[in-house]
Amino acid sequence: MSERPQSEAWLETEAGTQIVVGERLTIGRQRGNDHMLASEMMSRRHAVILRQEGQFWLADLGSRNGTYVNGRLLMRPQRLHDGDRVLFGGHTHVFRHRGGKKLDCSEETTGTRGTRPEIDRHACWFLVADIVGYSVLSQQMGAEAVARLVGSWVDECWRVIERHEGIVNKFLGDGFFAYWRHSKRARVGLSNAVHALCTLQCRANPPFRFVVHKGEAVFSGCLSGEELIMSPDTTFVFRMEKLAKTLGVLRLLSAASNTGLGKQLASRPLASRCLPGFKGEFQFFTFG
Repeated sequence: MSERPQSEAWLETEAGTQIVVGERLTIGRQRGNDHMLASEMMSRRHAVILRQEGQFWLADLGSRNGTYVNGRLLMRPQRLHDGDRVLFGGHTHVFRHRGGKKLDCSEETTGTRGTRPEIDRHACWFLVADIVGYSVLSQQMGAEAVARLVGSWVDECWRVIERHEGIVNKFLGDGFFAYWRHSKRARVGLSNAVHALCTLQCRANPPFRFVVHKGEAVFSGCLSGEELIMSPDTTFVFRMEKLAKTLGVLRLLSAASNTGLGKQLASRPLASRCLPGFKGEFQFFTFG
């Protein structure tokens, strides 16, 4: 076996080949995947591994034959740990993670001492989406059917976000968190993405909700790249998701996001509400 790659994480194949996992690794049968496995048991877009906050999450993308972690069918995005055995369409891999320790920007790199991480703040649009009633779905449907349904939904939503220049930053088990850096172009992209998600919602397969907020994001610049870290506004949008569930609405806008999107979506106001951890009441909107 060759020497271990100088990377934070990688997949080891049965033949001893090591596939480096960076910020994202797509796995599938068709050309264009980062790790292409030419096998009829593989789907064209089979699965993806996404790095988020020093952790690595694996999501099946609705593949025909499923993805298995340590012998168990992957039913929704799941965090990987060092030593996990992952099966893609008959191909076994071992996931390796070098301790899960983030690169320290203050350490020496090429003989000179690095600078401290830069903290940048940017206005962003945030979107959180999650499947409605996942637990009920998993009880009513067989494991393989649920896995394909959730995987196909993740794949479709992911394509929508990236097609319209957004970034999927986190998988959340039965949901995801995405963002756009604020600009006129980003607002158009987000608006188009929202309309596309509404089209997916009309199919109700699976039913899902999403919320949108505009606020400030905090980014940590480091030698390993740029990483979004939690801020009051990212916390706010996750609180919004819980509120949408309580209210029983499938689409929820904050006042800040409604200012930029409301006219395009024909939004209507809801009663002002409190959010845990935030002072006062806030105006929210829904549409459709």
